[in-house]
Amino acid sequence: MRGSHAALASDDAPDVIEIGNTQAPKFAAAHVLLDLTGSLTDFNGDQWLPSLRDSATWDHKVYAMPFYAANRVVLYRTDLFAQAGVTPPTSRQDWLDAIAKFRAEFGADPDFQALYLPGQNWYTLLSFIYDEGGDIARGEGTRFTATLDSAEAKAGRTFYRRLVEASGTKAAKDADEQTPEQAGIYGGGKVAMFVGLPWEVAAAAKSDPTLAARTSAFPIPSKNAGATAPVFQGGSSLAIPASAWFPATGPRWSGPRARSLWSPATRTGIPMCWTWWPGWCGPCPRWSTSRPERQGRNSARAGGWTPSAGPGRACAPPPKCWRTV
Repeated sequence: MRGSHAALASDDAPDVIEIGNTQAPKFAAAHVLLDLTGSLTDFNGDQWLPSLRDSATWDHKVYAMPFYAANRVVLYRTDLFAQAGVTPPTSRQDWLDAIAKFRAEFGADPDFQALYLPGQNWYTLLSFIYDEGGDIARGEGTRFTATLDSAEAKAGRTFYRRLVEASGTKAAKDADEQTPEQAGIYGGGKVAMFVGLPWEVAAAAKSDPTLAARTSAFPIPSKNAGATAPVFQGGSSLAIPASAWFPATGPRWSGPRARSLWSPATRTGIPMCWTWWPGWCGPCPRWSTSRPERQGRNSARAGGWTPSAGPGRACAPPPKCWRTV
């Protein structure tokens, strides 16, 4: 990050940059981003999801605009679910019961995995910690203290370990979801479920194009039956370096750019939303999912769940927490 800070503070910084949404507060705190609070009207700021606005905010000022974001869901093989007589689980216990059914049905195949889940998938672990009422840090003014040793965080880790052990996954316990890429593992045809981003199915379908039509999703289940666990909402934001030569150009470019790429009305940009899985939008654009014309397109097929209907307390990590923890 030091190299990035130096580049943004230099006299030849670009007019607009794309950064991870959890990185915005760190750059803002280093005084290398332009304050965009006065431009929120131009960016339709009243339509942003609260969690995305929070991730772009530092010291009560907005320094970035959400470009795109997505939540993790459980992606699954509909044909294998039907063969094993399993329906999408609506609680953690249902999930464990479903895994047991899969292992009973396909256990004779040494390569089969009911759930592919590496030991270091932090995005999944965070959902369980949040679901227990825990968090990764507690804030007191501008000081943050890690809380991964709290009873709630320990309960989340305990379930994560239980899920890994019950799944029979062949994923390494010291690896994450990118080592190797889990979409490729799913594409091999021996995995019934994995926790991932919707567009990962497109990557998996490169190995087997029929997977696109045989894949659906359900939200990560909560410990409470019928509820969904909070999720980490990651993505990218657009920001303007404070040292940009033409700072007024940035807002004029970034707003139209985001609209042209992600507007549901134009359906341009990444076409995955509209091709391989009609009705399920993968990267949620910066506009609010509460608007009727977008609500349906952001609904998972299981239970009519939508990002706006699910628990939102922990959709995005507290910005200041990510800067200091």
